[in-house]
Amino acid sequence: MNTIRWITSSMHGVIDYAGAFGLITIPLIANFKATSVIALGLSVGAGLALLTYSLLTDYRLGLKRLIPFKVHLLLDALASVTFLLAPVLFGFDGFVRLFFWANGVAVLIAVGLSDYRSVPKSTALH
Repeated sequence: MNTIRWITSSMHGVIDYAGAFGLITIPLIANFKATSVIALGLSVGAGLALLTYSLLTDYRLGLKRLIPFKVHLLLDALASVTFLLAPVLFGFDGFVRLFFWANGVAVLIAVGLSDYRSVPKSTALH
């Protein structure tokens, strides 16, 4: 196992569900709608998408295990790039901009440190 990739697929699953919860609830609590309806919709939509593809990922915390973990990580990386670009593209500022950039960076780090080979044999689809 590559020591740089120390986040197992099971640990990544926990991060996924916590991240989905944060992406959905923080913008509602912090009233992103007052700043940008686009920011609210993008974050909540991303949270719901993350929840959905996490439930469908082939890892211990997946419910239906249809999506390979490598594909899941690719979706995470695409979401990260979207979160890093959104403040520039849509003019987010203040806390909303920081929220998007922090999430974008955090997801890139999680993807980079996740061991895509760590899916337990009992859950891997062959």
